[in-house]
Amino acid sequence: MPPFCLTNIPKILAQFRQYIALSKLSYLEGLKRDDELVWMTISAAMGYAQSRPDSLTADTLNLWAISRMIEIPWEICGPENLGISSINDTASPHHGKIPIPPIMDTQLDQIVIQNILTPLRAKMVEKFENLINPVKPEVWFDIYLSVFILLNHIERLAKHSVGHAKLHTMPRKYSNIPFLERAFHTAKSILARFHFVSHNSSLLTLDWSAAKTKAVARLTLEEVAFMRRTQEVVRRRQNDVRSLRGTHLYESTLYWSGQMYFGDFDTSPVRVVEVFEEGEGAVFGPQEFKREEIKVIPVLVVPNPPVVSIQREKSETGPGGESKPLAHNRLTQVNIPGIRKATDRKTLEVPEPWECAVQELQIVVRSLLQSLPLEREGHNHKLLERVSVAGGEIVENLLG
Repeated sequence: MPPFCLTNIPKILAQFRQYIALSKLSYLEGLKRDDELVWMTISAAMGYAQSRPDSLTADTLNLWAISRMIEIPWEICGPENLGISSINDTASPHHGKIPIPPIMDTQLDQIVIQNILTPLRAKMVEKFENLINPVKPEVWFDIYLSVFILLNHIERLAKHSVGHAKLHTMPRKYSNIPFLERAFHTAKSILARFHFVSHNSSLLTLDWSAAKTKAVARLTLEEVAFMRRTQEVVRRRQNDVRSLRGTHLYESTLYWSGQMYFGDFDTSPVRVVEVFEEGEGAVFGPQEFKREEIKVIPVLVVPNPPVVSIQREKSETGPGGESKPLAHNRLTQVNIPGIRKATDRKTLEVPEPWECAVQELQIVVRSLLQSLPLEREGHNHKLLERVSVAGGEIVENLLG
């Protein structure tokens, strides 16, 4: 693999931002084919964010979409291939594709992490603090949408971890158990805080038009109608949603987000159990990984990385002439000074894209835990205390 690197950071960053602005909705609209409740909630969040571009929901949608962008594999395409041949091995998942040099791969990750996701994380922390401390019923719907998106994001991280382990033929289900432990700690902490701001109420039994409910959430008529539809969907499926937590299939849709609707959400200490389905691994049945200490593995940072200027397509034409999101990210302009080569289109592959996403969730949990009260009259403070104790060293070890 030739040792190419990327150059011209400001230009590539500007074009990356342009790509995000043009393509974000395409990634979100891909959820139309997902779960009914997920798409219904994401649709509501998109409408909410459009009318309130400075909301927490708008930032959370950005986090979700940008994280999915860098999860999709990259490849080089077009007449300029930097002297790299396509993979001819039909057994390879990269068959017919041209891999990108690993240094360029790492650089692109860090451009997104350091210049886009890290500043976004800081914005989200400030907004969480303002919305949750003190609790304000008039912003409950913004919190609800944001928490659902974050928990779905964690489900997606687990799903990607499964796919990454398969791609690299690892002898386990998840590619990075310590990473998932931290992400799942985050999920439980977010759930604890959400149930606190909801007065530990079961969302399935709340009468959204009752006067006493306004102490929890002050909603518009449109938002009340949405929450009633949500109740109907979850009630039809509550047995299935409740049973998910016993399967250890963390990557399943609604595994975490489904726990928003029940007061008895999972408050047990985090323990990742790998359940292999037949044909998916060398070991069948649950395989447990227990760790007494949780440590943060720092995300690799390349000091002052030279980077490339890019533009990327957001869709392609399907067999029936319809427009659909790309299965792979594609760069339509690459400029590499010193080599003096330009490319029509390139696509790049990211090996560990979910590494960038834990940072946003970690900083959010710092905000949540710092303001998590253990006593509050009229609330189940013992439940929250148990969650905090179960997390033990979350603030010190997970969030540093």
